[in-house]
Amino acid sequence: MLMCVVVLCTSCASSKKVVYLQDVVPLKQQDIEQKYEVYVHNDDLLAIMVNSKNPELALPFNMPMVSYQLGSGSTNSGSQRVLGYLVDGNGDIDFPILGKLHVAGLTRMQLTEMIKQRLIEGDLIKDPIVTVQFLNYKVSVMGEVNRPGSFNISGDRITLLEALSMAGDLTIYGKRDNVLLIREHPDGKKETFRINLQDLRTTRPGGRDPREGREADDPDA
Repeated sequence: MLMCVVVLCTSCASSKKVVYLQDVVPLKQQDIEQKYEVYVHNDDLLAIMVNSKNPELALPFNMPMVSYQLGSGSTNSGSQRVLGYLVDGNGDIDFPILGKLHVAGLTRMQLTEMIKQRLIEGDLIKDPIVTVQFLNYKVSVMGEVNRPGSFNISGDRITLLEALSMAGDLTIYGKRDNVLLIREHPDGKKETFRINLQDLRTTRPGGRDPREGREADDPDA
């Protein structure tokens, strides 16, 4: 899963051009769409943890934790993460004891319930607690931002403003009325939007300039 944000630059900027969301009406309530599902696809990297009241029963079903270091020299820091299951080209993973499981096309909740049922039906664990997390969900931010790069996302989605915040916000030269958002879909297709952070009503799909005047719905980042 990948989302890319590209910020263009301009030679100079007035204070008015660096203010976000100038179209927002103070104290006006707006509904936020909460109905969204993230589906498992080929090449996804999944962290699947199994827990139980008896930890020894769950131990064979969990991948080990691995340590890795960030940075170099005296500034390096250690961190740990669980090894993940890579979904192969057929949409399968090889899960301990349960064997090959077809997971492509399932939501996080559906995959969780499937593994729980297999554990219970196989009389392996009577009270399993299963959690599933995507390890390869990331966003790349490039262009006129303070810290361009790729950032891992722990949740199921991220907003455009959150992505820009992770990259240290736009520089004073970033064109806030012409931010390019690129979404990569698992079927190999890309979806692009031109977004005006000063007035989200002018957002345009298809990678077109927001000042061309074509009507469209506002996308969620």
